[in-house]
Amino acid sequence: MGRLIIAAAGVLLAYSLYRHLQKQPPAQRRALMLRYGFILLVVVLIALAATGRMHWLGAAIAALLPLLKYLLNAAIRLLPFLQQWQRQQPGADRGGAQHPPAPANTQMSRDEALQVLGLEGDASEEEIIEAHRRLMQKMHPDRGGSDYLAARINQAKNVLLG
Repeated sequence: MGRLIIAAAGVLLAYSLYRHLQKQPPAQRRALMLRYGFILLVVVLIALAATGRMHWLGAAIAALLPLLKYLLNAAIRLLPFLQQWQRQQPGADRGGAQHPPAPANTQMSRDEALQVLGLEGDASEEEIIEAHRRLMQKMHPDRGGSDYLAARINQAKNVLLG
């Protein structure tokens, strides 16, 4: 009878936590789920220790430690490759707003080209090339920039040097 009461209380508590979690904004849900999971882990560990069933859990954790160490090292080694792979996926978020590519027939004025490259009106050819190189290193699509911004930077260089 005691186990039935504990089980019913557990189900009721889980349901109330679920309802509470659904009422929270999406930004806070993950933090609350982590907090609830940690609390559940602590409660289970205390219950296992109190009932004398902790011995198998300690053995399982000890057996998993070398595997966890290996997996962590592998994940750290693979992290740069995973980030590069994610950037290459079509439709991957590049950290900014996605703009359509700049139309090729749109004319850009000299003042607008200078503004895009961040230069003054009396900029030399070397300054234009250096500003273009510096901006393309930051805004190139292969480095996380957008196609639209790269096209605008190239168009500005062509207007100023063309």
